[in-house]
Amino acid sequence: MSGVSYYRDADLPCFEIKFCDTQGLAYKIHNHEELALGIVDQGASRFWCEGSEAIVHPGSFVVIPPGIFHSCNPADRRTWRYKMLFVQLAWLEKISDNRLIFAAYAGENNLLRRAMARLAARLTGDAAPLEKETRLVDFLTGALAGERERPLPVSGGADRKRLEMVREYLHAHYGERVTLDELESLSGFSKGYLLRLFRREYQVSPHAYQTVLRINFAKRQLARRRPIAEVSLEAGFYDQSHFTKMFKQHVGSTPESYRKH
Repeated sequence: MSGVSYYRDADLPCFEIKFCDTQGLAYKIHNHEELALGIVDQGASRFWCEGSEAIVHPGSFVVIPPGIFHSCNPADRRTWRYKMLFVQLAWLEKISDNRLIFAAYAGENNLLRRAMARLAARLTGDAAPLEKETRLVDFLTGALAGERERPLPVSGGADRKRLEMVREYLHAHYGERVTLDELESLSGFSKGYLLRLFRREYQVSPHAYQTVLRINFAKRQLARRRPIAEVSLEAGFYDQSHFTKMFKQHVGSTPESYRKH
């Protein structure tokens, strides 16, 4: 890839990712309506933000809150390669019971840089919308927010009932493209709170729970010697190679091996 390109997911309009791999690109002072998060993969650039300037380079991590004026331009004539994740403010305001506040930042932070690189790879991959949005929420409310996991209140009857509704929904729709929006609407919890509460109650995220349901369905069907391609499709996997990878991670053998025994 050379130049500037963008990745967008029709199922998750809450984010987009910008990829830059070019020389000689320069930006005027500007701002974004979205929260912007950036990592540099190659080269160095001068990051100006509200009167202060810093040099960012591979190993750096950049946070630009909505509405903050800034500019970022190459520090030399070498190739400049970076990724920027833009997250819509309206979506950001709905994912947590507590307002998430981000300060402008540009500095060395290999931990966040690696975490965002992994996140970008997941968001641009073929994962289901539920997995993608879960990973995005986890990154923003966990690693990026830098907050310690606050104790959750003891779940009352109403909370447990709403969690059970989510669990039953996953059982009824495990082969479908379930989204976090659906689970939020069903439960009445914010997305961040739902993920934390669901993990505490069931030890895994809703996406991981759905994946286990899919694998267990596949095991039953493969034991009946059904064709692997049909089982993969009915279980809700987007392709057979992904199904094989996930099946082996959960069962310890490939679908073909399991089907033969």
